[in-house]
Amino acid sequence: MRNASTIRATLRLVLPAVLLWGTAPAQQSAPYDVVIKNGMILDGTGNPFFIADVAIRGERIAEIGTVDATRARRVIDAKGMYVTPGFIDMHSHSGSRDGAILHPEGRKALNSITQGITTEAINPPWPVAEQIAKYRAGGFALNEVVSVNFGEIREMVMGLANRPPTAAELERMKNLIKQGFREGARYVFVNLENGIPDRFALTDELVEIAKTVSELQGYYDTHQRSEGITPIWYHPSEQDHNPASHSPVVDGIEAVHETIEIAERSGARVVGHHVKVKGPNFWGASRAYVQLMDRARARGVQVYFSIYGYTSYGNWPNVAVIPQWALVDPDVPDPRILRGIPNPYRNARRNLQRVLADSSLRRSLLVDIEHEFTKAGGPQRLLLVEYPDPRYAGKTLQEIADLRNEDPVETLIWLQLNGDNRPGGGGWRALDTDDIDVEHFIQQDYVAYVTDGGMIVPGEGYPHPRYYGTFARFIRRYALDRQVVKLPFMIRGMTSLAAQIIGLKDRGLLREGYYADINVFDPVSIRDRATYMNPHQYSTGFKYVLINGTLVLDDGRPTGALPGKILTGPMTDSHP
Repeated sequence: MRNASTIRATLRLVLPAVLLWGTAPAQQSAPYDVVIKNGMILDGTGNPFFIADVAIRGERIAEIGTVDATRARRVIDAKGMYVTPGFIDMHSHSGSRDGAILHPEGRKALNSITQGITTEAINPPWPVAEQIAKYRAGGFALNEVVSVNFGEIREMVMGLANRPPTAAELERMKNLIKQGFREGARYVFVNLENGIPDRFALTDELVEIAKTVSELQGYYDTHQRSEGITPIWYHPSEQDHNPASHSPVVDGIEAVHETIEIAERSGARVVGHHVKVKGPNFWGASRAYVQLMDRARARGVQVYFSIYGYTSYGNWPNVAVIPQWALVDPDVPDPRILRGIPNPYRNARRNLQRVLADSSLRRSLLVDIEHEFTKAGGPQRLLLVEYPDPRYAGKTLQEIADLRNEDPVETLIWLQLNGDNRPGGGGWRALDTDDIDVEHFIQQDYVAYVTDGGMIVPGEGYPHPRYYGTFARFIRRYALDRQVVKLPFMIRGMTSLAAQIIGLKDRGLLREGYYADINVFDPVSIRDRATYMNPHQYSTGFKYVLINGTLVLDDGRPTGALPGKILTGPMTDSHP
């Protein structure tokens, strides 16, 4: 009996090992879905490239090294091309109230995948759970990191009140943020320059919000309070001054001080997104920004920037070269707050004529126009993108004034009176930033990359070319051609740095076991093609793009696949 018992006990110990030994070869011989051969691997760490193969099974990277391609269903020869992690767009408008993620063509993200973007951070309307359900119902190409919109929850709690919150109001806002994180959000989005009521919040309130974000293991992403000599909304005439909508008037350096203070006092990861220096009389201020950031980071403050590399801002050509107060009806309670007013510029011509006929108002108008000229760098840096008379589209204000033999101010007023009922009479862009600052920013190791655009419906309107070209432009212009930074360093900012800020633990690097978000691009042909006047042009050079192991770009051709996921955070109630 003892011998039989001994035999049974021995079998219980030995059989599992035999079974495991027997299954190992079967697992090893399972075919790969895709093998990328002979590529120059930039793994996202910032290290120089090495030659290797990347094998993908299902959604993940199975092996990096010398891979037996005979076991692959699909082999991609990447000889002479770079293989990188998929790029992460740290600030996108795809999920906003009018975002393209819900459009059957927009959700394919052709403009994004053709510049190597595989993940983006978006700012959906409230409630978070409802928006995520809508996104999932239709599918989408990119991975999405979702935010809680601070301005929206502040308005839910306080309306448009321009004052600090009460203790009860602050607690309710914090609870709404916690709800949003339970529903899938990873960060809080704040717009302190353009956003109403966001910009009514002062630093102490924002510190408390950021503390909550830190407790939830998220990050705080902010459009800083100013990016030039004054905030975008400020008019020196103060014809539109209303204490109910007035906010601190600061310059870009003071705005960076505030961003750092919020990070330092809260302990949160804080990003000043799409950092820029606007206006020739402010160019070079990147040096001051960087000194402040370096000192803060030396103290242990988790503060970052993100950037796009163009000379103009704004999703659409809507620079207010003529101030709003001169165009809206005089009975509008506050020209700075036009939400809820249908077609506020319907009487723009008549209202401007009324202002011009009043000597006092005319002087105020000229003061504000000169201020816009100063911020932009003069009429030679104001570009008219769209206008009813096509003769003027594509020209600067100075060029149009020269054609008409007029002073630029007179020309601007004529264009307003003879154009559309919108500020400036047409679509204007200010070409008010410069490479002197872009190049300084991208040399810093805490700077990630953004489009400040996102998915778009091809062919609609005059969007900023950044929707189509940001990442390709940075690689071509600043890394390969001008060599401002080394390519591995730039790829790191587009991948692992962004993943670190967001808190993504299995993306942003080429590692075995990580999700297969992968780009294969040709360093010779990579370039952006979109321009201010012809923005709907795809970037070139990206041959293959995989998202979660699925090809969305195959030999340069979109596949139409929608493999994207919502990348929910650690506080989400469930993690589908």
